[in-house]
Amino acid sequence: MRKSKKGSFGRPWVSEGCRCRRSGVRCRTNDGDMMYTPGALWTATHHRIPMLFVMRNNRAYHQELMHLQRMANRYQRGATYEKTHTGTGIEDPNIDFAMLARSMGLYGEGPISDPKDLGPALRRAVERVERGEVALLDVVTQPR
Repeated sequence: MRKSKKGSFGRPWVSEGCRCRRSGVRCRTNDGDMMYTPGALWTATHHRIPMLFVMRNNRAYHQELMHLQRMANRYQRGATYEKTHTGTGIEDPNIDFAMLARSMGLYGEGPISDPKDLGPALRRAVERVERGEVALLDVVTQPR
């Protein structure tokens, strides 16, 4: 299975999957990126592009959060959770991306929050991709 380069979620990886249809592609992505282009999951399934999406679900747009914290600290405004998390959190309710994936025809597993469950889930997902399917693992991680 071909490993994707670090980058954004969505169409770039589906395009890469088209080029590497025989070997499959694995894509590491973030929950915030997924929120921008979830239709890429449907596209990969519709065109039967074997791909494995391993999603780091930290339940926030953390690049923006870190920038807000950096700016608040720079101007001594206090980077508290309440001041910097508004508009950057992806919670309340938490999104079940595995369910979203299943609704679009993918094999979806998660949310995986216990590290001991990750290895077996990866094996199951890779088996699916090797059979030509699209799979997504929703892995809950700590914020950066």
